Amino acid sequence: MEGVVNVRFIIPAQKEKFLKFMDGKGFKIEPDDVFVTGEDEVTDEVLAGFQRGRRMMAEDASVSKFYIVADDDMVMGEHGVVEALRTMLKYPEFGVVVPLPTNANIVDWTGESGAWEIDKDGDRYEVYNDPFIMEHVDVGGIRFTRFGSVKDEWPEQEDNRRDKEVKEGWTYDRAHAIAVRRSGMRVGYLKRVRSKHLGERGKAN
Repeated sequence: MEGVVNVRFIIPAQKEKFLKFMDGKGFKIEPDDVFVTGEDEVTDEVLAGFQRGRRMMAEDASVSKFYIVADDDMVMGEHGVVEALRTMLKYPEFGVVVPLPTNANIVDWTGESGAWEIDKDGDRYEVYNDPFIMEHVDVGGIRFTRFGSVKDEWPEQEDNRRDKEVKEGWTYDRAHAIAVRRSGMRVGYLKRVRSKHLGERGKAN
C-alpha cells in the first residue's frame, strides 16, 4: 500500500517516530510531507492527515479493548474515565463514545442527515438514544474508542464526502464516524459524563 500523508505534530520529536510507524504500515512518506507545528504552515490538508494518522497510531499501540484519542483543548473530571469505560462495557454496539461538552449546543440527530452512508435508498437511519447515551452523526473531543471498531482501512477524509457542496465544514470526526457505522457499530455522546471544550465558541454541533 502506498500513499503520501501530510501530518501535523505538536512536538518535533514525534516526526521520526511517525515516519517509522507509517513505513512499517506500507506507506511511502517523504520527510518534507510531515509538518511540525510552529515550523511549517498548517493547512486543512495537513490537519486531515494528522487526524487520520494519530488514530492509526493509537489503534496500533493499543494493548486493551479500549483506548482514548483526546484533543489537547478538552478537560474532564477524573471520575469520567471510569464511567465512560463502564458505559462502553454496557453498550458493546458503540465503537466510539465521548463526554457531552457542557459549553456546546449538541442537538439530537434525527438519522436523516448522514443516512446515505448506510442506506443508499435514503431510508431513515435508526438512531439510538436513552438516559445514558445519545448516538450522533459524529463525535469528537475525548474519544473513548473500542479496539477494532474500524474494520476496514482507515478512510481518507475526502473519500467520505458525497460532493463538493458538503466538503466545507466536514472534519475527520465525520469520516471516522462513517467508518465505524460501516463496520456495524455506532458513535455517540455520554449523557452522564461531561467535558469542557476550551476552544468552543458557542456554536451548535
